[in-house]
Amino acid sequence: FLAKYLRTWNGCHHTSQLLRLVSRIAPRSFDDLHVNFLKPLYRVYIRRNAVVKAKILSSLISMVQNWVMIDWDSHFLEENSLKTSANILQSIPRGTDYFRSLFELFEFLDKIIVLGLIQENDHP
Repeated sequence: FLAKYLRTWNGCHHTSQLLRLVSRIAPRSFDDLHVNFLKPLYRVYIRRNAVVKAKILSSLISMVQNWVMIDWDSHFLEENSLKTSANILQSIPRGTDYFRSLFELFEFLDKIIVLGLIQENDHP
């Protein structure tokens, strides 16, 4: 639902609710994240004002915070993963490099933060 709705989202309607859902996106490969969530958010980000930009950034930062609080070591230990993993981890394919996904997500955030500062003429 969320990925489909984001493709048509204009940045105005249901912003708080939508960005709350974005902050809860489960860990996934960066390619999947980028195609289904980051590209549509970026499209809105570059067209909207500083307030919407800040809200989008805040939701993505909340998503990162949720991702880094996961006990990844337990998740990747086969014998312990069923006992210690939260529900959010049970549908995650084991072959994906989530540390790489986080790294690429940080790079994406870095780029759009700089772009936002340039667009808003709020940089030295």
